[in-house]
Amino acid sequence: MNIVEPKLADLVCIEIAEAFECGLPWLTTSYGKVEKRERGFGSNKYIERTKRRFYPAVALDNDTYLELFPDEELGNFSYIDFKRQYVKDVGAKIVKSTYEIGIVFWFNFRDVYGDDSEIKTSENVKYEVLSALKNHSWNNSKVKVLGFQDKVEDIYNGYFYEELEEQSHMRPYGGFRLNLEVEKLSFCI
Repeated sequence: MNIVEPKLADLVCIEIAEAFECGLPWLTTSYGKVEKRERGFGSNKYIERTKRRFYPAVALDNDTYLELFPDEELGNFSYIDFKRQYVKDVGAKIVKSTYEIGIVFWFNFRDVYGDDSEIKTSENVKYEVLSALKNHSWNNSKVKVLGFQDKVEDIYNGYFYEELEEQSHMRPYGGFRLNLEVEKLSFCI
């Protein structure tokens, strides 16, 4: 789904996607901001909270969503999971937004490193991601790295990850979450 007039968080997603497009040639798609969707229980609103099944998804159009759990058919991908958003008016026609986000990556080591895939680790991939972010020319943004998470329960925190196949994060596949804080200045009319 193309955004015609991106504002606020959408601008952050676009800028991160640009950084990855330039610095991570192996990344098939950077999906941007995900929505927390609930797996179909129909209209039953009385399902116990523990039985609810949420998954990360992006809208492809007004009626269709793409689920973003590990899937070899999607290739090597990332998406942005927004945890908190703060907006503050800092002066005439300027708004300062602060976003706490997690960027989830899923990849195949063979696609990333080819013949060297057996001697590289997820730490090598993390280094490439950090380099892509550091080497990007940010437009009125400041990025602070908060850390990485490697455990499946941390990567997909808030989603029903129990359905994931155990092999989805075993070699040749890998994944992690990079947590960031992004400050963005926006100029309003």
